[in-house]
Amino acid sequence: MKEKRNQLLLITTFVLTQIVAVLFTQNFIISQIPVEQYAPFGNENVAQASANSGILVIYVALFTIFLIFILKYRLRVVFKFIVIILPLIFLFGFTDWQLMVLLNRYSGTDLFTLSTSITLLFILAIVYGLYNKNYLIVTSSVLLLTTEIASYLALSLSPPTLYILPLAFALYDIYAVFRGPLKKLIKIQPKKTLQEKFIYSDLGLIITRIGGFTIGTGDFVFYSLLVASGFIQKSFLGAAIVGIAINLGVLLTLYILEKYNKPLPGLPIPIFLAVGILLLLPYV
Repeated sequence: MKEKRNQLLLITTFVLTQIVAVLFTQNFIISQIPVEQYAPFGNENVAQASANSGILVIYVALFTIFLIFILKYRLRVVFKFIVIILPLIFLFGFTDWQLMVLLNRYSGTDLFTLSTSITLLFILAIVYGLYNKNYLIVTSSVLLLTTEIASYLALSLSPPTLYILPLAFALYDIYAVFRGPLKKLIKIQPKKTLQEKFIYSDLGLIITRIGGFTIGTGDFVFYSLLVASGFIQKSFLGAAIVGIAINLGVLLTLYILEKYNKPLPGLPIPIFLAVGILLLLPYV
């Protein structure tokens, strides 16, 4: 019974973050503020989209290897900077951006100072939550950051990169968990040691714990990104269809995880289902 409640809480959290990402995306679409498209190698064919996606996968792989090095040698100051300071900087930038667009949308005037001041107070509240290990504040800030990043990516990606990028990260997730950096990270953790406590109780703003599950920000980002992309293609109907596909994929992943009780990548099944639905949306 407890396991089912935990799964329900996790799915509910995913759905809420997806809804917020859609609302953030709608906010920008209505404001008609242009967002620069991500296409460093062009975006006219699958080869260019693969190059666009591949460079990001390489960046993430290098970052993961670097993080493993830091964890292995307990470079605590550097670790704190990566898992707390950097996410706070991103959170400040994205939140200020969203708030400024929202205020300008309803007031018609530039309220840069007001939006920045409100965002700064919000960041200070998060710092307070981190310092006092307030679960609600820290978790809420992680989820907010993931929805803001997802909204931005949904606006800055277009087909075919929009389809290739999530698939590339889903494949990388499989490799990382079973053969690559994440498997190595699991292996270097001696159970019930100070190092384990250091790693899993102090991961700042790069993971969150929902219903007993430890979820990386990447899972939230990609799930919400695809739902927001469904909204861009077919409004709320598209978002709902993609959201159903993703969350069914999450449930299937949880079922497999419960049955075999082994480390399992969270991206592949939901991503493959959602991208398939996105490809079909133009015909709906």
